[in-house]
Amino acid sequence: MRIDPKLKHLHARAGFGLNPKKAVQFENVPIAQVIEALFLEAEEAVQSGYPFSIQSISSVSRQKEMRKENKKSVVRLNTQWLAHMGSQHTSCLLDKMSLFWHGHFACIIKKGKTAHSYLNTIREHALGNFKDLLLAIAKEPAMLTFLNNQVNKKFSPNENFARELLELFTIGIGNYTEQDIKEAARAFTGWTIDREKQTFIFKEKTHDFGNKTFMGQSGKLDGTDIINIILQHKATATFIATKVYKYFVNDKINSKHIAELANVFYETNYDIKILMHTLFSSDWFYRPENIGNKIKSPIELIAGMIHSLNIEFGESIALLKLQKIFGQILFKPPNVAGWKGGKSWIDNSTLLLRLNLANYLFQNAELQYHVKADLEDQIAPRKLKKMDAILNFQSHLNLIEKVDASQKSTLIRDLIIQDTSKLNLKQIDPFLNHQSEEQKYISLIIRLMTMPEYQMC
Repeated sequence: MRIDPKLKHLHARAGFGLNPKKAVQFENVPIAQVIEALFLEAEEAVQSGYPFSIQSISSVSRQKEMRKENKKSVVRLNTQWLAHMGSQHTSCLLDKMSLFWHGHFACIIKKGKTAHSYLNTIREHALGNFKDLLLAIAKEPAMLTFLNNQVNKKFSPNENFARELLELFTIGIGNYTEQDIKEAARAFTGWTIDREKQTFIFKEKTHDFGNKTFMGQSGKLDGTDIINIILQHKATATFIATKVYKYFVNDKINSKHIAELANVFYETNYDIKILMHTLFSSDWFYRPENIGNKIKSPIELIAGMIHSLNIEFGESIALLKLQKIFGQILFKPPNVAGWKGGKSWIDNSTLLLRLNLANYLFQNAELQYHVKADLEDQIAPRKLKKMDAILNFQSHLNLIEKVDASQKSTLIRDLIIQDTSKLNLKQIDPFLNHQSEEQKYISLIIRLMTMPEYQMC
């Protein structure tokens, strides 16, 4: 048995890595069929409904108690989602796309009900039509609240949402004017929320029904009209295609490949599924320069390790603590631009912890850490208690039974490390536990997960 590099690369980018179960399932299967299977799995996951639940908020009178209840509810949803990403019984493509759109439509969410609605909306439209997704997000209480559109009224327009809609969510800087922002803000007046139910409502009394001129088109425009006009411009397709390319392919853009994606996206009326299918089916997606070249985000690192070793945590709160340590918390991006990604994930406070995460989990050890300054006011050293993590190596051990002894270590290496070109197993061997064959290969798995190469996908 051998690990197909294309299969491994596809699962690293369309999900959270290739685990032994998937390696066996798709052994000798043409990559085109694997791609079809991933999309079918995602479609079935959407049709089966929403897998997450939230803690109901008890009736409390004091504002402080209500905030605590909401915080608990968001934390519960946060850890549910991360555990779901890592699960071996889920659609990794759907969760990877949802994570991408969470970073694109970034907003800080402090209420469980709004976080639940926001996540469900993203999952429902993650591989659907971009226009539908954009319109749904524009009506999400989480986004309306975060960008202050609930106070966007006829006689006092608030430009926050309109500005970010143009700058970050659709067409990008240089393709609109300040006057376009002002006119778009007027069009979105009255788009607000029912505070008690935390649902979208349109208030006619606060909406500006007057004539507006936006990107050269005039009329009694509303928010839906603004979105339709933005999507008429091919620059929007190019902006989204560029962001997709940088996230799923390479931080260094290739204008030819982006133009190819943008053309497909625009000509199919912004069909996300066709866009992603085109990307994963392209020959250039599998070229050496696009393999093992991206630093895993903290969520990708944690979810990928769970996905590979089917890790179970004694307490789900450990998943939140890991996010805080590594600098990426679901439902709490640093700002509306989302997470920077790339080299920003690595600094002096996180690199050593990232490299040693597998060891900490395997040994159930306590670890010293600093919470990143942009996540907490206090950055004093802290200690994370044992996480009671259970790592399951059996699927890896079962996998290597299929090959000769001389190939076992190579098979494990090829499964776990994305780019193996510079990784010499002879340099690792002295560090392995040789008490038994089983312990040797368990030691190898942990050792590989502590290598710098494991930080890349």
